[in-house]
Amino acid sequence: MEANLVNKIIKILFINLTIPLVDFKIINKKINFAIILQIIAVGIITTAIYIMLQKYFDNMLIIIILYCIQIAFLKMHTNKDKIPLFATNMISNALVYANFGISLLIEILFIVLFKIYNETVNFLIVSIIEMILLMIFFKIRRFSKGFKFLQNKSNNDYLDIVMFNISSVEILAYYLIGNY
Repeated sequence: MEANLVNKIIKILFINLTIPLVDFKIINKKINFAIILQIIAVGIITTAIYIMLQKYFDNMLIIIILYCIQIAFLKMHTNKDKIPLFATNMISNALVYANFGISLLIEILFIVLFKIYNETVNFLIVSIIEMILLMIFFKIRRFSKGFKFLQNKSNNDYLDIVMFNISSVEILAYYLIGNY
């Protein structure tokens, strides 16, 4: 297996493992060992689907397919019908992709300062920075117990539309800029 394919598999797997974790944090669902194992299994499956479909389809279509799988997985773990899964998953995707982009910008400093040109080491640095940024984001008091406006489904239709628009623009930007 060539090094570029291995690096791509690791990157996609990392994103596919991070998105469900952010989903569960947004809806303030406790994560136990069984859920972590399921997240890993679904992450491996979605990564395999991504790698197989990438030869035949455009990235945007693959992102939509993976998004549908993520929603199905989230639906299996939410017994509350009041949670808007579509908006929740769109926000978590946008958060992960935005933090990934910010991490890449921060990582440029490491490349310039320490002259690190190994792609695998660069990705590890990006992943660590992204996890730190996500942990900082969810330590903010307003978001530490999830997104309350998504947990209470009383007249949130306009807010759902706004969050959908913001999130879809973020994912479209990720698609247009290209995959790291």
